[in-house]
Amino acid sequence: MMRMKKRKTYEGFSLVEMLITTVILGFLMLTSALVLSTLIRVSTTSTNKARVRTESEYVLEMLRRTLRTTDPSNVRLYQSNTRTFNFENGNITEDSSFDFDEVTVPNQTGNEIHFKPNGSTGWICLAFYKGVSTDVDNSGNVNGYILRASKPDLADTPDDHRDCLISENENFVVLNSRFVNIENFTIQLKPTVEKNKVIQLDMLSSAVNWYFGNGELLNRQFQRQAIIKTETIIW
Repeated sequence: MMRMKKRKTYEGFSLVEMLITTVILGFLMLTSALVLSTLIRVSTTSTNKARVRTESEYVLEMLRRTLRTTDPSNVRLYQSNTRTFNFENGNITEDSSFDFDEVTVPNQTGNEIHFKPNGSTGWICLAFYKGVSTDVDNSGNVNGYILRASKPDLADTPDDHRDCLISENENFVVLNSRFVNIENFTIQLKPTVEKNKVIQLDMLSSAVNWYFGNGELLNRQFQRQAIIKTETIIW
């Protein structure tokens, strides 16, 4: 008798099954990528927000500690809003209509404060300047900076105070990093019946890099206010 050989049969996936599997895997990979991307954006945004808070508090706390013990006669407020600061080359420029006016009337605001700390022979000059027109955050807003300079040989005259931050050999420090935009910083002299001065500081800062739209759960801006009174004993 002749024996019939049994043919081997091969089983596999059909084309339709392969297509369905590919679509499901693609959907899962896309979902995972979106979730991971969102987590990275949230983490980066939270870090930037914390940096804004830390740098804003640093500036205000520095002023709180030094101004409290400063003789009120050694505290000056100035208005010089038309100055701009170029972060790339470190230059401070003035336009043709520049005015440097001292703020002496209560409730008027300035953007520079100069003071001589108690026990010091030199002056500290702190100013808020906007950057150049090309220096913007990722929303197109011009960045702002807070600058600080120490002048051990500053004579107490209007011209010397005017040049405190822009003299030829001046070395100043930028107090906010490249990642923080100081949108606005105003210094206001408040009315008081004492010889001591009351100064109100209002700061509005934000993260330069932001990955969510306005009005989201995380607010891009950070606003702080400080009211400081000189506490030097005056005889």
